[in-house]
Amino acid sequence: MWLSTKTLTVEGYRNAINHLLAFTGLLASALAKTGKYQVLHKVDLNALAIAPLPKHNETRLYVNELVERIRERFLSPGADFLINKDERLAGVKVRNVPFDKKSNEIVDIKALRIVVTNPLVRMEDAQRLADLLAEYLDDARATNWHGQSMMSNFSQAIGTPTDRKKSRHDHPFLSEEP
Repeated sequence: MWLSTKTLTVEGYRNAINHLLAFTGLLASALAKTGKYQVLHKVDLNALAIAPLPKHNETRLYVNELVERIRERFLSPGADFLINKDERLAGVKVRNVPFDKKSNEIVDIKALRIVVTNPLVRMEDAQRLADLLAEYLDDARATNWHGQSMMSNFSQAIGTPTDRKKSRHDHPFLSEEP
């Protein structure tokens, strides 16, 4: 910080920090507009913890697995963005099946952690990152846990409503509708 204030001046350092904060706010807005992610905290600094918004029958364990799969995409060589992962977001635990009030299974929340640190980041990169996250989420949902297309295995994975009722506890990621 001493070097920054001596070379950039206090005003230059303040402008760089404000740029990071503005980008973070823009990214939070762009993610909200996708309708696919939730920011899991109030945005005050240059960091976001996000998770996919669950669809009507997705459990927290399934959403946690989506987080893992999305993060893996950002680890590939040549990726433009670096995204970290929170394994146990602030130690908060939630119901695995939020719409099943009888369920007592409590699990951790996994989240994607985005820390904006590059003062040269361009504002248009916020929308590009939000679009990329939305694409990666769609890809993660389109494949099952063995890398196969969900469309080819949809009936096998979910079964009929009668089968689903009998075996919902046998499948860790899908649950019957409320």
